[in-house]
Amino acid sequence: MKYETRACRIKISVITHTLVFLLFPCLVVSQTVITGELKKWHKLTLTFSSGINTGETATPNPFTDYRLNVTFTNGANTYLVPGYYAADGNASETSATNGDKWRVHFSPDEIGIWTYTVSFRTGSYISINENPAAGSPVAPLNGISGSFNIQPTDKSGRDHRAKGRLQYVGEHYMRFAETDEYYIKGACNSPENFLGYHEFDGTYDNGNMSPNTPDGLHHYPTHVADWNTGDPTWQNGKGKGIIGALNYLASEEITGMYFLTMNIDGDGDDTWPYISHNVQDFERFDCSKLDQWEIVFSHMDSIGLMIHFVTQERENQMLLDNGALGNHRKMYYRELIARFSHHLAITWNMGEENGWDYLGRGTQTDQQRKDMATYFKTHDPYQNFVVIHTYTDDHDLIYLPLLGYPDYEGTSMQTYHTNVHEYTLLWLQRSANAGKKWVVNHDETVGGINPNGPGNGHTTMRRYALYGNLMAGGGGVEWYFGEDDLTEENLRSRSGMWSSTRHALRFFNEHLPFWEMKNNPGLLNNSFYVFEKPGRIYAIYSIWGSSTGITLPCGNYTVKWYDPHNGGSLQDGSVTTVNGGGFANLGSRPYTNNDWMILVTNNFNVEFNVTHVGCGQNQGGITATGTGGVAPYSYSWNTGAVGASISALAAGTYTVTVTDNSGCTISESVEILQTAQASVNLKAFIEGPYNATTGLMSDDLRVAGVLPLNEPFTGLGYTHAGPGGGETVSPSVFSITGNNAIVDWIFVELRDKNNVANIIATRAALLQRDGDIVDVDGLQPLTFNGIPCEDYYIAVRHRNHLGFMTAGTYSLSSTLTLDLSSTAISLYGTNAQKTVSGKRVMWTGNANNNHQLKYIGADNDRDLILNTVGASTPTSVIAGYHNEDLNLDGYVKYMGVNNDRDLILLNIGGSTPGAVRIEQLP
Repeated sequence: MKYETRACRIKISVITHTLVFLLFPCLVVSQTVITGELKKWHKLTLTFSSGINTGETATPNPFTDYRLNVTFTNGANTYLVPGYYAADGNASETSATNGDKWRVHFSPDEIGIWTYTVSFRTGSYISINENPAAGSPVAPLNGISGSFNIQPTDKSGRDHRAKGRLQYVGEHYMRFAETDEYYIKGACNSPENFLGYHEFDGTYDNGNMSPNTPDGLHHYPTHVADWNTGDPTWQNGKGKGIIGALNYLASEEITGMYFLTMNIDGDGDDTWPYISHNVQDFERFDCSKLDQWEIVFSHMDSIGLMIHFVTQERENQMLLDNGALGNHRKMYYRELIARFSHHLAITWNMGEENGWDYLGRGTQTDQQRKDMATYFKTHDPYQNFVVIHTYTDDHDLIYLPLLGYPDYEGTSMQTYHTNVHEYTLLWLQRSANAGKKWVVNHDETVGGINPNGPGNGHTTMRRYALYGNLMAGGGGVEWYFGEDDLTEENLRSRSGMWSSTRHALRFFNEHLPFWEMKNNPGLLNNSFYVFEKPGRIYAIYSIWGSSTGITLPCGNYTVKWYDPHNGGSLQDGSVTTVNGGGFANLGSRPYTNNDWMILVTNNFNVEFNVTHVGCGQNQGGITATGTGGVAPYSYSWNTGAVGASISALAAGTYTVTVTDNSGCTISESVEILQTAQASVNLKAFIEGPYNATTGLMSDDLRVAGVLPLNEPFTGLGYTHAGPGGGETVSPSVFSITGNNAIVDWIFVELRDKNNVANIIATRAALLQRDGDIVDVDGLQPLTFNGIPCEDYYIAVRHRNHLGFMTAGTYSLSSTLTLDLSSTAISLYGTNAQKTVSGKRVMWTGNANNNHQLKYIGADNDRDLILNTVGASTPTSVIAGYHNEDLNLDGYVKYMGVNNDRDLILLNIGGSTPGAVRIEQLP
């Protein structure tokens, strides 16, 4: 989908970077093209035509001497997103090195209206200058603004757009923002030069260890067949090998991919973002190559692969600015952030095997390691996950000084498989003790994993590396290929390890609340790992598949077995249930196999039946029912009450302790919510049909018989919430006459008292001639069913008038009466409504429903009226129910008496036709 903002076509003369514009009759001379789906979590791309034709090797340097930043705002949510030079705006296809396009990517995390404002400035090295006022503004881009309306995502399954952004949340596991689903990593770590791919522009082998191909680059030939119809390519079919390789990993349910973005002087020496590997080009970036990388990374989002960006390796940690955060390093990081930070599942890795002095080239310092992380945390608008990888023997050297440092959030650990469990536990504990819990990932096993075949050692890796990390409470693993790391072209060569990883992830995701569990090394011996939520659920990994027992608290437990090698469903062993209160023998496995997972689950539980309360009431009730224990049960509440049921309760949280007949106890909490059928007596006027003499609005649409029986807002793209959406009326409602006659449909929102941009509930309602907003029966006050009895901001919107909102909140604990046409009511923003003869009315003129009034320029409202009546017959009149009918008289008129066009000009200021009036809603 593509959207253009353009006033008109004009001539531009460029004279020593000064732009001279022929202004009349247009005031907006730049072009903004928005591409992408206007949906939550989906990538939007704003491409700006600057009028400055420059290039990758030009002077002034577009990468150093221009700075594009765009601020996106939705209520209290604000993101300052860096942009980048994009050549001709289509470089992935054209391989262009020149052009006048600058670009920014954005992935919105809220539905509703977002606004954007552009800062575009020039000056020496301004791209890495932190001062917002540095340099000089560049016309016409600097200061332009616009808006767009974001709808909910329509994605599902592995697609990250269904899950939202993967975030560090201060715990030992990351979590997706949309679904609250916790994440365990089971990823591919090889080849580290994955991006050394022959069909990326400007990519070549600089002579080091390379794949066994004629050009020394990856081709992934066996994975071309894994490319599917509809998958992305570039330049007439390029990219099928690398896209197919990623498809294969996703089909194996792998959750991430690790790769270097810069390996100059490293093992591969074939991957960098610059136009060449030479130091003189470290301020020049390859636009077409990076656009092609972006195609691949976007595909990774859609198929559910976390993108693990490794920004340098041990060999080149000193290459940029001798390891410091100087100009070259800042430019490199800014370019990565600007181009790629919008992706939804990212790990920023500050460097592979950091701290190992390779061939006497030197190592970075503790402060330099901190500076790298801080740059990402202060410049990445989305605050993506930051780690650093270190060599096997350097854990204490690198990680101890970083414990508690706010800008590091986890490990990217390399170690021997026999140490994975021990070291995972160590760094989980150390980081927690330091006050900032780390996500402890095992990202490289020394020696790597061998290809499939006899003696491949996959069982050993599964036992000690995979389950060693997961059963300690680690964040997951990645699989490094060892000696053929750089040269492997066929990712199926490790299918055995992918299979074991898939089975492990399925078990943890389907059977364990792993984010609430921890390792208990004291329960069993070294042949077993125990992962527990004490008293509730135990996962026991038997390395040799041998039988065992465990000391359990009081209760009756179910015992199931899971095969880590073959996967599948849970199975019964020789013992299916055990009683707690002491040592319990768990029996033997279902059949002979290498290793087994034993799942022990307490059946003693409590279920609740809850009656919630209305506004201001104390009529809630809870009935608790013990299950899975030994009946009968006794119940003791935190209120002091005893018995299964308690009543006459206010909203709040209540805890019950249930004791069964064997003396086992369980405590659980439940919440009584305060729900409402809140009523609001609102009054408001819309300007179009308002008559200042009578103080009433006309009901011409009703008289003409064109008012729809179904609310029109869904079809116009409005977002409903709570009880809103799909309202209908009986035809008899439109037969009411007099002051209570219906003028039109209107839209009412209740917004969060803590976040004005968060819409809690909506209703499509009816507007009477006297301004009363009533329910769909045409008479009664508007009601909102099933919402908390809270304080809310109240917003009112109409299909071709500018909406508005109260400046403060109002309580809905009882029926609220509020005259929003009164000038005594404080409103959000500036001039949110128009005042006519002492009454406030909603500004008319928003024919295209884009939250602003415009008479000329791109997306103006006037042209819609002309197009509706017919541009070749501007004196025509069109009858019916149309958004372009701004005075709501039942006719669209461009010229003549009572035309709709003049209303727009009047409301933006008749003497300033280029002005824009913006809707005052967050």
